[in-house]
This record gives sequence, C-alpha cells and structure tokens, in this order.
Amino acid sequence: MPLRASEAVADSALYVAADRISRMLREQPAAVLERLALCGACVHIIGEHQGTSDLPEHRHMKGVDGGYTGEKGVSLDQRARGMGGLQTSCGEENLLDLDSDPRYAGRDILTHEFAHLLMDFGLPPALRE
Repeated sequence: MPLRASEAVADSALYVAADRISRMLREQPAAVLERLALCGACVHIIGEHQGTSDLPEHRHMKGVDGGYTGEKGVSLDQRARGMGGLQTSCGEENLLDLDSDPRYAGRDILTHEFAHLLMDFGLPPALRE
C-alpha cells in the first residue's frame, strides 16, 4: 500500500501510519489486498501546516466555498483533516497526537478513513451492501 507525504511531514508520522495500516491489513484475505492494489489505493499524510487541498487529488478545491459538502462559508481545508476513499488521507498532527489537533484529539482518523477504503474498495461487492 503506497504511503505518501510531502517532505514537510515528520518521518515519525509515516512510521505510525505504516504501523496502523499494517495492522489493519495483516489478517485480510489476499483478495482484499488484490482489489485495493488493482484500484490504485494509497494513503496520504497531510502535513501539520498543510491543508487537505494541498494534496494533488484535492488541489482543485483550494479556496472553494463549500468544498465537497456545499456547506457555505466552509472550505475543504476548514472542514476536513482526513478523507476516505481510494486516496485516503489524515493529518500528521492526529497521527502524532500533537496539541495542534484539538478537533480530533483522542480520535484515530487514519483508522476511521482507512476503514472506509477497506469497506468501499477492498471488500467483495456482496459484502459492501
């Protein structure tokens, strides 16, 4: 599973993310891993001082009012520090349990978002429903 981050992200955040992903995939059937690989699934770590729209797949949303949700007055960067899907992401500050993460303190955003990836793209279609 590719794990991506800019140079601004601490290596320690990558180690934490790799460990959590490894634990979540460890007991999965080979077919789940194959489906994820065929879909091009990957995980991006958002640097503590970066926004979600700094990731290539969300760059087109930088400064867009409402982001993906249409919530007026709130941009993607104000709304989300992690996204599920084929290109799952989470913030460095959440992985490292930094004080700069008051919104999601005590919550494991990577595990939550990665579970969406597993459910939506890893599981066989019959189990997704």
